[in-house]
Amino acid sequence: DLSAAVDLYGKAIAAVPEFPEAELQRANALLSLSRTEEAEKGFRRALELRPEWTLALASLGSVLVGKGQFAEAENLLTQAVALADANTLAYSALPELRLRTNATPADLRELLTRIEGLTSKAKPTASIWAARGALENAVGDQKAARTSVDRALEIEPKNQFALAAKANAALDEGDTAAAES
Repeated sequence: DLSAAVDLYGKAIAAVPEFPEAELQRANALLSLSRTEEAEKGFRRALELRPEWTLALASLGSVLVGKGQFAEAENLLTQAVALADANTLAYSALPELRLRTNATPADLRELLTRIEGLTSKAKPTASIWAARGALENAVGDQKAARTSVDRALEIEPKNQFALAAKANAALDEGDTAAAES
């Protein structure tokens, strides 16, 4: 019950105003409820309270990518991976940022290399596989992209980024029927 969670985190924050964990969890619940503006405020407050918290940096960066605020998102996400090189949340958002800002092929390949390292470790997330697939598609390796996206969808069949990557790969191959399914 996400609405109840938002209320309970709000009560916790009222009782302990400097409670970054509650701010972050409340913001996550708000984001799940599609209350993006409120979630952004919560992630910002969590960062006020704990400025180098990589989870909050990546969460806010991800929200800002979705809002098209690329410059600030770039700063937050690069700071998150600089502080924690295995930050899967940041690495899940960076490919979308790079693709939406028309990064150079060299930048895409460099990011792909980093993400390949994450997928070689134990239990990569669907989001990391989807990010890898999107980058592989962008650098022209459609076969690898299909494999990565399929792995993402095996883990999480409704992963939106993986489904979008699969559709984009199909469109790049001229298969409009596959893209529509």
